[in-house]
Amino acid sequence: MKVLFIAKGRDDPATRYRVTPLLSRLHQLKIETSLCDESDGIMGKLKLLSLAQEAQLLFIQRKLFTPWFIRALKSRCNNIVFDFDDAIFCRSSGKVSTSRMRKFRGMLESSTLVFAGNEYLAEHCTGVETVVVPTSVDEARYSRDVEKESGCVLVWIGSSSTRKYLEQHRSILEEVGGRFPNIILKVIADFDFHLLNMKVVNVPWSFDSEASQLASATIGIAPMLDNPWTNGKCALKIVQYMAAGLPVISSRVGANREVVVPSETGLLADSVDEWLQAVELLVYSQGERNRMGSAGYDRMLQNYSQQAVLDSIIDNLAARKLIPVD
Repeated sequence: MKVLFIAKGRDDPATRYRVTPLLSRLHQLKIETSLCDESDGIMGKLKLLSLAQEAQLLFIQRKLFTPWFIRALKSRCNNIVFDFDDAIFCRSSGKVSTSRMRKFRGMLESSTLVFAGNEYLAEHCTGVETVVVPTSVDEARYSRDVEKESGCVLVWIGSSSTRKYLEQHRSILEEVGGRFPNIILKVIADFDFHLLNMKVVNVPWSFDSEASQLASATIGIAPMLDNPWTNGKCALKIVQYMAAGLPVISSRVGANREVVVPSETGLLADSVDEWLQAVELLVYSQGERNRMGSAGYDRMLQNYSQQAVLDSIIDNLAARKLIPVD
């Protein structure tokens, strides 16, 4: 059989984490696959319709097509799996978007099966069979044996699109820096960030170095606001921290609450006092850092490793006879 994947650009993070590994696994199972990441414009849509005609399964990642076009795709290939890992039915500000919701409902109505990145997203998938499939990391890329940097290093990894969550927690980070003057914040991103009360080391993001840069830090942080958009986030940075063996301090938002087990793999904090208490506990207790980092790594392996998540996807596809069963 042939599976056609439809996604954003090949270097898009969602494609890299949720599509590329599955492509490789299906290839290992001797299933023919192809990836189309150019479906915009008239020519792109015509090309996609032609490719869909030759496939037995369409796997659409995050794309929101207009209702008429998704129906046209379904007329050429009846089996559609829709995969999404963001609250793409609303704006990134969290505000309602009628047009996005209309397209989202059209995608659900045409899908045989939906993979949602977390429970919050799954709750919006009424009327269609939905399975929660978290975003995973390739555990083989991470090592807990990396030499630690001196002192206590908080680390945050992200991009320009998520910089606002650091900015919105600037006052809390300044309070942390004022209370613990020897702490350093390492920001792994495509921008520079600075604080008055805390030394910040800005590290340009690189696929080749991100795993070792995380593992060399002390504590992973994930500040976030609470709105309909952020509730759709799939806690990728937290999973990365756990893969690197780091304890985590995170806001109580969306999938962050699902992934972090309070006082076991990390700590949840929203107010200034909660952040200060969380940092104090982990800064002054290497035993707690080691305990939570180890528990987080074990939790990652069981629930969020690439191996575990791919096994779940394959089992779900096979159970519904969307791919051949051995």
